[in-house]
Amino acid sequence: MSQPNASERNLKSFFAQSYHWFVFAAFLVCQGFSLFFVVLSGDDYYYANFIPSGWSYFLSETIVHYEKTNGRAMVHLLDELVLTLPLWIWKILALCLIGGVVYLCASFVAGSPKDQKRFPKALSISCVLFSMIHLYILRESVLWATGSFNYLFPAFLTLLFYVIFWRKLSQEKGAWYLPILAFFAAFTTEQSSAATVGACILLILFQLIVQRKHLRLTHYLSLITSVIAAVTVIFAPGNAARQTYSPEFYEMSLFERIYNNLKLYFDLALFKQGMLFFFVVLFLGAAFFSIANTKNNNASKFSSKTNRIETIRRLSYAAAVLYLTAAISLVLHSAFFSEQFFVFAINLFIFVLAIICLLIQTFVMVFTQNDPHDFILTLLAAMCFIAMLLSPIIGYRLLLVPILLLFIPIIRFTLRAFALPFARYFIPICIIMFSLDLISVLHCAKFYLGIIVCTVCFLASYLSSTKLPVMPFLAILGAFCVTISVGCGYSRNQAANQYNLSVTEAYIEAQDFSKPLVLAYQPAEEYVHCPLYRDPYHQTRYKQYYQIPTDVPLVFKTVEELGIE
Repeated sequence: MSQPNASERNLKSFFAQSYHWFVFAAFLVCQGFSLFFVVLSGDDYYYANFIPSGWSYFLSETIVHYEKTNGRAMVHLLDELVLTLPLWIWKILALCLIGGVVYLCASFVAGSPKDQKRFPKALSISCVLFSMIHLYILRESVLWATGSFNYLFPAFLTLLFYVIFWRKLSQEKGAWYLPILAFFAAFTTEQSSAATVGACILLILFQLIVQRKHLRLTHYLSLITSVIAAVTVIFAPGNAARQTYSPEFYEMSLFERIYNNLKLYFDLALFKQGMLFFFVVLFLGAAFFSIANTKNNNASKFSSKTNRIETIRRLSYAAAVLYLTAAISLVLHSAFFSEQFFVFAINLFIFVLAIICLLIQTFVMVFTQNDPHDFILTLLAAMCFIAMLLSPIIGYRLLLVPILLLFIPIIRFTLRAFALPFARYFIPICIIMFSLDLISVLHCAKFYLGIIVCTVCFLASYLSSTKLPVMPFLAILGAFCVTISVGCGYSRNQAANQYNLSVTEAYIEAQDFSKPLVLAYQPAEEYVHCPLYRDPYHQTRYKQYYQIPTDVPLVFKTVEELGIE
C-alpha cells in the first residue's frame, strides 16, 4: 500500500486541527436556511406598528404595555425597533445570537478557543445540541422575531454575563461594564432575571466561602444592579394585571396550582417535543462520568482511606444506575404514554430523584474539585423549570432558557464521559436515534431503521482500519439534518406567504375596501406560529400593520383553491 504524500498529510493535519470550524460553518448555514423562510407572524404585526404609528402612539402604547401586559420593556423596545427595519436584518441578528450561544458555551467549557484538545469537541457538541431543539420550541422562541427577543436574546445575555462575570471573579479583577451587563441581562424577561440574579449570588458565595478570594466593588455592584433590574421586570404592574386574565387559576391555592400544572408541564417538558433529548443526554453523560470516576482512586481530596474510596465507588455506581434508569424511564414515558396516575407518579419520582442526585453530586464537586458550574447551571435550570409550575400559561417557548442553561453541564459531562471508550459510541448512537425521530419522515419504520443504521455505523466505526470518527460524524450529520428538515418545512409555506404579501399589497394599492381580502392558508400549519386564520386578534393587528380598515373581513382559502403552485 502506497504511503500518503506530504500534501495529503498536510491536508489531513489541517482538517484534524480545523474540523470544528467546518462544523460551525455548516451549523450556521443550516440555521440560516431555516431562518430564510421565516416571515412575520403573531405579535410581530403588533410590535412592528409601534414606531410607524407615530411617537405619541409609541410612548403611550409602551407605557400601557408595561402597566397592563408585562415588565419586559427592553426586549419589546428592541423588538419594536428591529421590526421597523427589513426582516432580513432580524434574521442576521438571530443567526448571530444562535452562533453566539453555541460559541459561548463551547469556549467556556474549553476554557479558551485556543485549547485544541477540548474546544473542537466542545464546539461540535454545542452545535449538535442546538440543532436538536424541537420544532415546537424553535417556532415560538427562535424562528419568530418577537419570540427570539423574548427568549433567545435574554438567554444569550444571561450566558454572556455568566461567562464574563466568572472570568473576572476567578482572576480577582473588576470591570466597569460588569454592573451594566448584569443590569441588562436581568432587565429582559422573568426567567433570565431570576437566572442572572441567581448566578451572581451563587458565584459570589463560591468565591467567598470555597475559594476565599477577594471581591472587587464591581462584583457587588453587579449583584445590586441585577436585583434592581429583576425587580422592575418581575414586579411590574403588567404582571399583576395579567392575573386578571386567568382568574380561575389564581383563585386556587398554591398547592392546587402546582398540582394542576405538574402533570401538564411534566408531559410538555419531558416528551420528545420538549426537553427529553437533553435530559437523556445529560443523564447518560452523568452516568458514564460516574462510572469513569470509579476508576480514579483520587476521586476525592478527603478519600485517603481504602474504605472511603470503596464507598465513593459504590455511590458512583449507584448514581450511574439511577441516571441510566431515569434516561430509560423518560424514553419509555415518551414512547408509551399512559394516563394512569401510578405510571406518571413512578416516572416523575425517578426523574426528580435523578435530578436531586445530580445536584448532590455536582454540589460535592464544588468542594472536592473547586468546580461550581455544573451545580450552579443545573440548579438555575431546575429553578426555571419549577417556577413555571406557578404560571397560568405553559408553552414550549418557556423551555428554551432552561435548555440553554443546561448546554454547559451537558457538554462538560459528555466530554468527561468520553474517557470511557464505549461512551464514544453510545452517546453518538443516542443522538442519531433522536435525530431520526425528530426528522419524522419514516413513521412506523423509523425505529427499526434507526437500529439497523446505528448497528451498521457502529460496526463500520469499530472495524475501520483508518480509525476515522465515523460515529461522531454521523451524529453531527443527523443533528444537522434535523435543522434542514425544519427549514424544508418552513419552505413549504413560502408560496402561500409570497401570495399573501403580494395580494395584500395589491389590495392596499387598489384602495377598494368594500371587498374582503382573500388570503391563502399555509399548507404546513405546524411550521407557523399563531396562524392568522386561527386568531381574530392577530387578524386585527395584521390589518392595522398594513393600514387596512379593521372592519374588512379576511377570507382564507387553500392553495389548491387559489391555484398556487
